[in-house]
Order: sequence, then C-alpha cells, then structure tokens
Amino acid sequence: MASSWWLIEEKEMAFKEGEAKGEVKGEARGEIKGERRMAELFRRLNEAGRSEDAMRATTDREYHRGLYEEFGI
Repeated sequence: MASSWWLIEEKEMAFKEGEAKGEVKGEARGEIKGERRMAELFRRLNEAGRSEDAMRATTDREYHRGLYEEFGI
C-alpha cells in the first residue's frame, strides 16, 4: 500500500511541475505576441504621422486598445 501512495505523490508532483512549465511557456508566448502587436501599432502610427497617438498609447491602455481596433491589429 505504501508504494502505491508514493507513486500517486510522484505523479502529482510531475503534473504540477509540467503545469508550471506550461504556464511559463504560455506567458512567454503572450509577451512576445503583445510586443509584436505593439510594434505593429507603432509602425502604422509612424507611417500615418501620428506620433502623438503613439506617445499616448504608451501610457493609456484603453487608448491603445482602441488603436488596435482602429488598425485591425
């Protein structure tokens, strides 16, 4: 019986470790995606000569979300 309990503990630990690694990977992917999205927004704003909008987007989350929508990003 004791060996069965130990196996269950090992499986639970392995699952938690795998879950934590998956979370780290997911967060890294999300960060990369967000950086690419912001870079694309700044590129388009630059092309449109909208530097003031780019500056505001750096500090106003709702504003840059609206710009994402405006530019279809």
